[in-house]
Amino acid sequence: MYSTKHYSMSNIYSNKQVAAVEELLNAFAVSDSSLLESAACLFSHSNMSPGPAGKDVAKFTSKMKTRDPRFASVFTRTIDVLRASPSIENVDALMEVLIKCRMRHVWYTKSRRERAETRSEMPRSPFFNRRSASRGKLSRIERGEQHNSTVDLIRDSPQVCASQEIRATPQTSARNPLFSVGLSPSPYHRSDVASCNGPSHLKPVDSKPHAGTLAARMGTTASVPERTLCIELCGALQGLEGTYFRKDPHGYLRVTKSCSLSQAQRFTIESALSIAHLYTDIARVPPNHDDDLLSQAFLLESQTILEEYIHDVGDIPINCRPLTVLRILSAIEIWRDRLTILQRLYNLRNEPGTRLMEMIYTVHSFVRENFVVDKVLYSCAVVLCRSICRWMSGFELEECDSQMIASSSTHGYRLAWIPPFFPRWIAEYILKIGKSWRSVDLRKSSENLDKARAVVASQLNSKCLYVQSERPKLEFVVQEVCSLVCGSVVRSLVVDHHLLEHFDAAHCFLLLHDAQFSLSLYRQFCQYTHGLRSKLSQRDANNALIAAAASSTTARRFPFQLCLDALPSLNDSPNTSSRLQFVQPLRPLYRPKGPVGDIFRNTEKRYEALFHFIWPLEMSLLMISDRANAIRQAVARISRKIGNEFVKSLRLTSTLLSCCERVLLGFRIYIVEVVDQFFKRLRLWIDDAIDLDAIVEAHDNYLDGLSGAFFLKDEQEDIYGLIMSVLQIAHELSQHCLDIDKQMETALKKPHKEGGGDLSHVKATYLLVTQAKLQKIFLELYSRIKDLNKQQNSSAFNILLGILK
Repeated sequence: MYSTKHYSMSNIYSNKQVAAVEELLNAFAVSDSSLLESAACLFSHSNMSPGPAGKDVAKFTSKMKTRDPRFASVFTRTIDVLRASPSIENVDALMEVLIKCRMRHVWYTKSRRERAETRSEMPRSPFFNRRSASRGKLSRIERGEQHNSTVDLIRDSPQVCASQEIRATPQTSARNPLFSVGLSPSPYHRSDVASCNGPSHLKPVDSKPHAGTLAARMGTTASVPERTLCIELCGALQGLEGTYFRKDPHGYLRVTKSCSLSQAQRFTIESALSIAHLYTDIARVPPNHDDDLLSQAFLLESQTILEEYIHDVGDIPINCRPLTVLRILSAIEIWRDRLTILQRLYNLRNEPGTRLMEMIYTVHSFVRENFVVDKVLYSCAVVLCRSICRWMSGFELEECDSQMIASSSTHGYRLAWIPPFFPRWIAEYILKIGKSWRSVDLRKSSENLDKARAVVASQLNSKCLYVQSERPKLEFVVQEVCSLVCGSVVRSLVVDHHLLEHFDAAHCFLLLHDAQFSLSLYRQFCQYTHGLRSKLSQRDANNALIAAAASSTTARRFPFQLCLDALPSLNDSPNTSSRLQFVQPLRPLYRPKGPVGDIFRNTEKRYEALFHFIWPLEMSLLMISDRANAIRQAVARISRKIGNEFVKSLRLTSTLLSCCERVLLGFRIYIVEVVDQFFKRLRLWIDDAIDLDAIVEAHDNYLDGLSGAFFLKDEQEDIYGLIMSVLQIAHELSQHCLDIDKQMETALKKPHKEGGGDLSHVKATYLLVTQAKLQKIFLELYSRIKDLNKQQNSSAFNILLGILK
């Protein structure tokens, strides 16, 4: 019958399920018996007979309904399904067996003779010991007791053959985990094993019922009053010693040896003391007295969390009634994770404040809604928010409030640290707002400034800084305050301080639109140097500047100045062979007063570099034009008085001068066009500027653009060198014209036949070499500027390309 059952079960259930059923049957040695025979062996006692089918199942179901209605309904439906299954027979009897096995501890033995032999071999099952502690009529086995009682497990039954025996199997041996020794390895905790000769009633081993509790059989019997133990345990959780809890050499509280506890109580108390150990690890470390406010806020909030822990532990005797060890453990279990996280964060206490806040925010990003992390991050954010509010409200920052914004005498205010919880543009806006407060007119913009302070005080809070859902609120506050404060500064500069007029002055500062000043200065230079033949002294240069400025309308409108750089002496000028002999010593200065002066304060060197590129071209153009006109007039006047060869050399000189004049004039037109383009961009940038820094940045971009257009950057050094070569050739041609003037005067004094047309007095070879140099320079300039135009695609380059082609 068992083989048939095994075959049917193997078709329905898995191998693991079949193996489990076999193990259960083998454990009771009924694997070769029928279902009824197995029941007869198990229910051998008279009051444990199966009785009506389903009686114990009904009792078990009703009990489950009171304890766990959901499980009872599932259990009932499962039984109904099993009863309706055609492949399973005698479901009620089988369930009776299983429930009896659950509710009773069954001994069985082969015979009375083998009882003494098997008594020391078979240990008691811990599983059935636990189930029979309150239900079974098992006798308590004390140390030193002798198992003298006799038990008749199997009687004759008409359902079971008298000669049939239930043999012991390996599954019922001591190695079977189902019947292994429990928590105590005592040799006295054993069970008797006997064979089953037939159905009979089960007699208890002891005449007395087992009245001990489960906690008592799991270890030493508890002898400490539980309330006293709980009160001292609450004190131990707060780090206080008592009668039953003392500190070990490491400072941790331990249970004293004199405290008699059951094993369950000991496990529970040790679990609670592990939380006290976390508190001890945090509380024993002295706080770091750092001046960093973020670190101080972290340490202060950590102490606040520890105080909340102490208060919660102190309220346990009031809130938990009746007071038990398990109630204490369940009440403080929530603090296990909290103190663990706090201990890990507390290890970062020596980090700098900004680094500490970055780490806490990183933890907050991955651990959402954590009690400890949220409180610590909020406390640090309060400190940072207070510093930002003071800065955005126009107050001076203290030394301890410099987490995000720092100041120095050289660089002014700058961003020292950008918090990880909002983007860089918000940090830059915050910096702009604070810097604009330093340059705003408090009397003229008082209404906007009061409104800005009200927005900061009412809208900005610490959670806006790091909570992502509050980000739109932070962006609104920053943009609104920036519009009020920074906008007031820009409007004041444009309207009250005439910012655009000052930039127009800077435009004229390059002396491109004041031809009268340029021509007057050149003529003064010619006058003091006798036609550019002698050196220029410092006194003469100052007089020339004063005379030129007196005739200039631009100089009268704007307070810019041209001063001479330090010359070797009052009577010396630079070398007369220098192409910049009248330009290099000049240094332009434009120093307006008021807030506009801050814009031009650090740009003098850059304006000087632009000036020293423009003015050599300007002076060379005036000089070449003057010489070319003189040569043309001389050729027309004396062509009939001197030889033809001399006239040809004069015409070649005039041609070279005209070529240089045309190229220099093209460069001047290019410079004027470039300056006009970038000045228009400067006005647009000022219109879009939101604060003083934006205006300064626009002015810097304006100067950077001009430097690139004038080929003053390192990557354009070759083009700048070619242009300077043209200026050098123009200067040499000007000096050659002076020699020609002397030769013409000599030729006019001599008769025509005496050699007035002798070419030995004319440097014809020099003119041919100069012509070849100019052609080569123009070709190189054309090629280089053409390549540059492909990269930048500037319309101003077309002017140069048209001239050099």
